[in-house]
Amino acid sequence: GSQTTHTSWFLDAFNYAMQTGVDIVSLSIGGPDHFDQPFMDKVNEVTAAGIIFVSAIGNDGLFGSVNNPADMMDVVGIGGLERNTKIASFSSRGMTTSELRFPNPSYGRIKPDIATIARDLRGPGLGFRRCISLSGTSVATPIVTGSIALLLSAIPQERRRAVLNPATVKRALIRGSKRLLDSSIYEQGAGFLDVQASLDEMLTIDKEYMHNEGSEMELQLLPFYLDFTTEECPYMWPFCKQPFYATMQPVSVNVTVLNPNSAVSEVKKVSWVPSRLPKCPLHLCREDEL
Repeated sequence: GSQTTHTSWFLDAFNYAMQTGVDIVSLSIGGPDHFDQPFMDKVNEVTAAGIIFVSAIGNDGLFGSVNNPADMMDVVGIGGLERNTKIASFSSRGMTTSELRFPNPSYGRIKPDIATIARDLRGPGLGFRRCISLSGTSVATPIVTGSIALLLSAIPQERRRAVLNPATVKRALIRGSKRLLDSSIYEQGAGFLDVQASLDEMLTIDKEYMHNEGSEMELQLLPFYLDFTTEECPYMWPFCKQPFYATMQPVSVNVTVLNPNSAVSEVKKVSWVPSRLPKCPLHLCREDEL
């Protein structure tokens, strides 16, 4: 059958999700239209309401081919891995491309956010009366969605809505993920989903919320840090140690800042302070990590 859909259908569905008070929206669909403004505005409205939005990054396999809405900052974009945890050949890669448009082009962001197994996953086959094997980031996405549901269930009901939002959940997933060192951050994001490690981080977030009485929860950066002297290539490339030559292009950086304290925020000032870490003159991170 036809896989055609319409923006208005999604808007109705997202409104229904907000009205019924769901915790997570899982969307195993996406496309190359990064400028469907009514759709994107509604996704932002959903996440501003505290709903966790999870979406497949796409199956186009090339760098710069991430789909919308998985490319959006407040959406958890899911990449795909082979069963041996190598990057799946079909999994779309970053960087994001919506920032490249004129008249004010800038550098793309890191996507996907995390990745998990996306090859030969068994599930109920529609009309088959049996389980079938499916592959793609669309079948990896529900795995992460179910994992997020487990993380949410670890927080007591009475403060769940206060503690959990897209930024805190992303922080738990990002800090819990396991880095695949032979692949780029633009292929895997923070790395391979690790539910137990993410649960541990979620419990840390809950303790942080209780300690701070609900204010000033910790920010999360992606990439976590920038150190242009690190040997961690290819994972951190191009943000790693590499030779200089006369005609090379400048390295641009677009860091995603996840702020759990507000749906809207702005960076008023960026300053460079030489790192106090030995032999790390080009190490950039949050001030509290120095």
